[in-house]
Amino acid sequence: MGRPSPFALTEEEARRIFDDLRRYQKGVVETLKRELKKVPPPSLHSLTTLQREANRLFGFSAQKTLELAQRLYEKHKVVSYPRTESRHLAEANRPLAVKVLKLLGREDLVPEVARVGKRVFDDSKLTDHHAIIPLAPPPEGLSPEERKIYELIKRRFLAVFYPPYRYEVWKILTRVGPYYFYSKLRRDLEPGWKALYSEEFKTEEVPLKEGDEVKKVDQKLEKRRTQPPPRYTEGSLLKEMERLGLGTPATRAQIIETLKKRGYALLKGKTLVPTQKAFALISFLEGSKVVSPEMTSEWERRLEEIHLKDLKKRGYERFLEAIKTFTGEEVKRLKEKEVSREPSERPATPKMLKLASELARKLGLKLPKEKTFERIKEFLEEALRREKEGLGTCRCGGRVVPFSKGWRCPSCGLIVWETFSGKRLTAKQALALLEGKTVLLRGLRSKKGKKFDAKVRLEDGRLKVVEFVERKGR
Repeated sequence: MGRPSPFALTEEEARRIFDDLRRYQKGVVETLKRELKKVPPPSLHSLTTLQREANRLFGFSAQKTLELAQRLYEKHKVVSYPRTESRHLAEANRPLAVKVLKLLGREDLVPEVARVGKRVFDDSKLTDHHAIIPLAPPPEGLSPEERKIYELIKRRFLAVFYPPYRYEVWKILTRVGPYYFYSKLRRDLEPGWKALYSEEFKTEEVPLKEGDEVKKVDQKLEKRRTQPPPRYTEGSLLKEMERLGLGTPATRAQIIETLKKRGYALLKGKTLVPTQKAFALISFLEGSKVVSPEMTSEWERRLEEIHLKDLKKRGYERFLEAIKTFTGEEVKRLKEKEVSREPSERPATPKMLKLASELARKLGLKLPKEKTFERIKEFLEEALRREKEGLGTCRCGGRVVPFSKGWRCPSCGLIVWETFSGKRLTAKQALALLEGKTVLLRGLRSKKGKKFDAKVRLEDGRLKVVEFVERKGR
């Protein structure tokens, strides 16, 4: 075959090579190349990056993160102004950084303040406010959610004064018979700033050299399909809004909340799912500048220009007149456009029905008899609201929420799995168990396949049979 080349194999060619490889049980390391890599610490948090990290780690909405950060700033006074898009500090803030490090008990990092450059302290990258940083240690009265946001801000602040994360990459070319296989191994050298993030590090030596003979352990032929891009989470949507210049750090969270409140997007887990209402609106507005990110960005740019150039009242008046003219023209054009309305009796989509069925079972709800699009849509909105609020209260006082494989309490970690001894539990039964009650389950199956009834309860984090019950009709 010669050296690897960037081409795609047909299924027939892949099968032929796979079958031919069965003849070879050993390979030889042809080349082994080592590359040293380093990753500098991430920049300080802006509001958008804080919202994205909180969404990724904790599932917090952008609005929730903003509210928590605002409380840390206004009520507890332990972080700086949060509604900022800057990720840098001013040169004049070096003494402040020293003061904060000492307050946090990290005097060991104080010498680094003088060493770091424009990656942290850069006047040219500042907006009205500098990046979000801690200002004092956390007080005792912080809620668990407030503490999570504080720790994200604090950890990022400390990280910028740590050394880079260093690792090495080994690129390996192995020959098996006439075929070549390319692989990579990574070995961590110095954790640097990543030590703050409790990540697992691989420090084992690479036990290979060129010319080594290696043994084939297994071979598999897998058929895969390319996957479409994933749906947006609030975190990834914030990143895209920032890239396109849509909104400001202070308004992006509210824009997303408005989409949810007006029924244009549903939150499924961490994923934002567009509704039929959203598709209908976009279809109606197709070709209009109203939905153009470029136009919105241009408006944001012109407003910023008025502020930066101090154009005062005259600048705002000219901008407002242009907006009024544009709005009038667009409204007139859209009024003349024929609106196609689907009948309210149209059926719900298969995906909607599947999701509705799953939520009904998990939440102990009855599916509506009408399976129209509008009726199922209303059911989904209500079910997703209930899913977010929780089914009830766990014995620890936390709220019980459903997940893909059962029901759980995030506060204490107790879980009731969906199936026990071949019996699928209901939401009502799961809630009773998490409340600490004993529940009668009928139609359980033993390992030998025999049916039995029993009373069960949660003990030591597991469902246990506490009493066998004589089956009816026997």
